[in-house]
Amino acid sequence: MAAIVAIAIATIGAKFGAGGLGTLLFDGIAQTGRYDKIWAGTILVSLLAFILNGALLALEWAANPVKRRRGFTGGGVPIVVPRSD
Repeated sequence: MAAIVAIAIATIGAKFGAGGLGTLLFDGIAQTGRYDKIWAGTILVSLLAFILNGALLALEWAANPVKRRRGFTGGGVPIVVPRSD
């Protein structure tokens, strides 16, 4: 969640002249009717957030042996896989 918030803050930073991820988005808003820039900026920032979130979830799953043993939990409900020792 913190990574998504960091991406959001970096996006909003462009509004205040700090550059960053939202430059394309806010340029499109400043130029009335430039929906292509607005959509391009929105899609790029959203893709970055989804990819980073997925990568961090995969890293968390790989680093936690308990989660690996249980399997994918889906909606927070653990799926217990019996071990065949």
